[in-house]
Amino acid sequence: MSKKIEQDMLLRVPPQAVDMEQASLAAMILDKDAVSLAIEIIEPEYYYKNSHREIFTVIVELFNKNIEIDPLSISEILKERGSLDESGGFYYLAEIVNSTPSSVNIEHYLDVIKERALSRFLIKECDMLINRAYEQSEETTTLLSYAENKFSELSDIGTKKGLSDKIIIPKDVMKSDFDEYYETGGEKSVSTGWANIDEYWTVGKSQQTVITGIPGSGKSNWMDALMVNLTHQSKWKWVVFSPENMPVSRQVRSLVEKYLEEPMFKYDNTRGFTKEKYTKVLNEFVYPNFKFINPFTVDRKLETVLSAIRKNLEGADGIVIDPWNEIEHTRPNGMTETEYIGMSLMKMRDEAIKNKCHLFIIAHPTKLKKEDGKYPIATPYDISGSANWWNKPDNCLSIYRDFATDQVSVCIQKIRIKDFGKIGKVGLNYIKGSGHYETPLPY
Repeated sequence: MSKKIEQDMLLRVPPQAVDMEQASLAAMILDKDAVSLAIEIIEPEYYYKNSHREIFTVIVELFNKNIEIDPLSISEILKERGSLDESGGFYYLAEIVNSTPSSVNIEHYLDVIKERALSRFLIKECDMLINRAYEQSEETTTLLSYAENKFSELSDIGTKKGLSDKIIIPKDVMKSDFDEYYETGGEKSVSTGWANIDEYWTVGKSQQTVITGIPGSGKSNWMDALMVNLTHQSKWKWVVFSPENMPVSRQVRSLVEKYLEEPMFKYDNTRGFTKEKYTKVLNEFVYPNFKFINPFTVDRKLETVLSAIRKNLEGADGIVIDPWNEIEHTRPNGMTETEYIGMSLMKMRDEAIKNKCHLFIIAHPTKLKKEDGKYPIATPYDISGSANWWNKPDNCLSIYRDFATDQVSVCIQKIRIKDFGKIGKVGLNYIKGSGHYETPLPY
């Protein structure tokens, strides 16, 4: 590449449409339906200006919480986060709203924003590939494989909803899908195994759920109990990547104890269940229904983990990644952590949809401060990295344990699809020894 071409590239302004970004934000402030459409078409990182990304993120948060969206509400949240001035301030928000008379052209604005973003992503990937090729620090086949995956991802983004009428679902397909929905009531969900939780949330396929909670709250233990319930009652099969529960014998013991509802060892350290009993559970329950990916035989890069999961998905209904924090993350040069998390969650959700599985991701929050001597209930916003932990998943749950009473609260904080539940907080009794959970009376 000649020096003149390199200089020309450095002087070029990346593809963007700031006026369309302003108009789209104004349309969303004017019309909640515009927010709903935007969530389906674009991501925060599609905005060229960082200030617009911040504003869009706040708009989506307000929309998800069913709070009125106006310049004042947005300004207050941006002020709390210390980014109001960087985002232009209250008057900037009022100005862009006044300059956009209606939301009628929102889809056009979003299409242009998405196209410009895809062009920037393509430029960034090509630039990185050129640099890596010049460095010659890796095998060419590895680089080609990376390029193929990246360009495939960008192609997938481009062919999703949006970009106007370039891809239209045929009428006969829509009619067939709707007929099936009318006859069957749509996709069926299954019981969690706890009657009181079922009133707020039941588990469906082709979804992504994020589970968080303060350390020691029992996130992984509750996930084990949920897997046992879904396998026992609904015959679910699992692929599990859980560095948190290594060696694998520890997690297998947890599953067996929950299935039998009795501990391997009693409090006086004498044997609980017999060898014959647990051997039967292993052979008939654990081995046929659970595949555990060994984190010591694969590197923990996200792409490698997903590849290992993909190869073992045949017949699987559920996937567990526990925890997100122990996966090795390598962001491309120039990509922010927010962009990376958004893209990663979107990629994993697509994998769940494509394979008709339910993907559970357990993620630790950042260190929380005590309030009145107790830690608050963690939310997805407390997970390190990005508000995308709230925006992207279909469902968000938080596990909270009161250590004084051994009462565990399952906090259902987000449900994207109303057919599968509603927001609420449910209590369970934690049974020491076996580690299983029981629904409190009168259920």
